[in-house]
Amino acid sequence: MNTRKIGHEIIVIIIVIMLMKIMTGCLSIYPSTPTTQKTALLDTPEKRISATIKSSPNYTQTKSPSAIKTLLPSKTPSPTQTEELIRVETKCLEKMVNNPPDNNGHVVLHSYNEKDPSYILDLKTGDKTILGFTQWETVSPNGRMLAYKDNNLQAILVTDADGNKINEIQITQGDISPAYWLDNQRLLLNNNLNNPNSPLRSLIIFDIKTNKQDEWLPEYPQQNKEIPIPWESLSNLIITPSLKYLIYPALEGSGVNIILWDIQFSHVIARIYSADRGNTPWWSYDGTRFITSARPLVEIDGITYRNTTDKLAYRDGTDLFQVSITGEITRLTYFSMEKPVTQENYIWSPDGKKISFILYDFLAGELPQLMILDTRNLNITNYCGISNPPQNKVSAILMWPPKAVWSPDSQWLVFTEVDNNWNYKVYIFDLENGFAWKIADNAGASGWMVDEH
Repeated sequence: MNTRKIGHEIIVIIIVIMLMKIMTGCLSIYPSTPTTQKTALLDTPEKRISATIKSSPNYTQTKSPSAIKTLLPSKTPSPTQTEELIRVETKCLEKMVNNPPDNNGHVVLHSYNEKDPSYILDLKTGDKTILGFTQWETVSPNGRMLAYKDNNLQAILVTDADGNKINEIQITQGDISPAYWLDNQRLLLNNNLNNPNSPLRSLIIFDIKTNKQDEWLPEYPQQNKEIPIPWESLSNLIITPSLKYLIYPALEGSGVNIILWDIQFSHVIARIYSADRGNTPWWSYDGTRFITSARPLVEIDGITYRNTTDKLAYRDGTDLFQVSITGEITRLTYFSMEKPVTQENYIWSPDGKKISFILYDFLAGELPQLMILDTRNLNITNYCGISNPPQNKVSAILMWPPKAVWSPDSQWLVFTEVDNNWNYKVYIFDLENGFAWKIADNAGASGWMVDEH
C-alpha cells in the first residue's frame, strides 16, 4: 500500500474527492551490499535506455453504451428483506494496553511528521530499520520487497525487510514514482517524462531482476483525460499480472465509467456505470476479479443505467461490486437500500476471502467504520469507529485514514486511526479475538513484510 497524504495535501485531495462524489453521487541508512544494481531509467525523452516501448494498439472507437430507459424503483423493501441482505454483525474491537503477541512480521510505516523518517518496524523485537524521508511506499505481494521513492537520493529503492538494497532506479529527469507491484518481480512506475503537460502519466513495467522496461500509454478508447482520477496508478491503468486484462476510466455518455478491457482482443468485457473515482479498483491476488464501489443505478437525462439487475429499492449512496474477467458483475453489499453511505479504502485479503473497507456516512457526520466483508457468504463484521468523535460534519469528511494493510496469512490487519487534532495512531488487529494494539504514532502503515528466511 502507498501512504502519500501528508499535511495540508490531505485536506485538499479529500475535499476534491468528496466534491466529485457529491456531484456524481466517491537520511537514509542502508547496509552496503555488493549485489546492488543501479539503473538509469529513461534518461531523457529521446534516449530511453533498454526500454521496450509498447504503445497502445490501433483501437476502433466504441460508442457509448445504450441504456434501457426505466423508472426508478419505488418499492420500499420490507424490514425482513433489508435484514436478509444487509447482514452486519457489530463487534467493536478492543484496544489493549499490554504488548502485542509475538509476530514475525515487519510493518512499513510512513511518517506523517516531516521531521521524522519512515521506517520498517519489526513486530517481534520492536526494532526499527530507518528508511529516510520517503514517498510512495509499496510492498510486493509475497511481502519480501519494498519499493519507495527516496526524496534525498532522488531515486527509487527496492529493499528487503531488513533494509538491504536489492535495486536502485536513478531518477535523472522528470518525476517517476512507484505505483504498485504487478507481481513479485515486476514493479509498476508512474512516468511523466514523455509528456510533462499531460494530466495522465504513462506507466512503466520495470523488471527488478533483469532491469527490462516496458512502457504503456494511457490511450485506450474514450479514456478519461479531462479530470485526473487519484488512483494509485497515475496513468489510470490497472493491469493484471498476465497482461491480458486492464481497468481504466472512460468518459462516456453515461458519465465516467470503469471499463474492463481485453488487451489481446481489444474489446470491452464489462463496465461499471458512474463508478468510484476516489479509490483504486483493485485486482484480487489471483488476477481473476476486481472490486470497486458504485451506485447500483444512476439516472442521466432521463435514462437509467444499472450496475445490477436485482431492481431492489435504492435510497442513495454506493455499494461494493465485484467484476470477474469473464464480465460477471456481482453485488457484494446492499447499504444503499437503507441509507446514503460510501465505501472507501477497500482492499482484498491475500487469500481472497475477505475485503476490508471503511464505511462513511458523510451526510450524518458519523464516524468512519472499519468493516470486513466475507466474500464467501457476504456477511459483514463492523469493528466500529476508528476515529474520535468529529466536532462537526466537515471534520467527519476530512477524517480520511489510510488504507488498511493485511498480513500474508490474512489473519491480521494493520489500520490507522485519526483524531480531531489530526494525530495518527497505527494499530495491529487480531481478527480472531478482536484485540488491537497500538504500534506507532504520527505514521501510517504502507505494507506488511516478511523475512527471506
